[in-house]
Amino acid sequence: MRFFAQGLVVPLLVFVLLIAEAAGGENQVVWIGQMDPGDRLEIWTAEHVVCLELIDPEAGEAHAAVSRDGVHFGPTERVYLLGATAGRHSEGLMVVRMGCIEVGKRLELAVGDLEPGHRRLTAPVEEIRIRKSAHTSLP
Repeated sequence: MRFFAQGLVVPLLVFVLLIAEAAGGENQVVWIGQMDPGDRLEIWTAEHVVCLELIDPEAGEAHAAVSRDGVHFGPTERVYLLGATAGRHSEGLMVVRMGCIEVGKRLELAVGDLEPGHRRLTAPVEEIRIRKSAHTSLP
């Protein structure tokens, strides 16, 4: 009987932890191509808030404004959202999960155009907020 009880405890604990993670995991991964033009995203990192308004979700094209405090934003710039990454590996390679933004990963984006010299990485994403609305403009 004791082994039976212990055999059920571990799977039950794993199940409870998975449910808790799923319940708290809202907006953990956002697929840009599944969004609509005009949808807005707020990407929160430890360093900045990036406010995005999607222009062409399939191409990852958006208007972006950046803030250090979430209140005062700089000028709007055209960006291309490339994908989520953990950053460069020790071998110098960087793997990018194209077309998505993921909590816990950095966001790679290109400012202005897709030239390699214009690509930037954010700090790891802490939170993603989505506002499904058309015909909005950035702050």
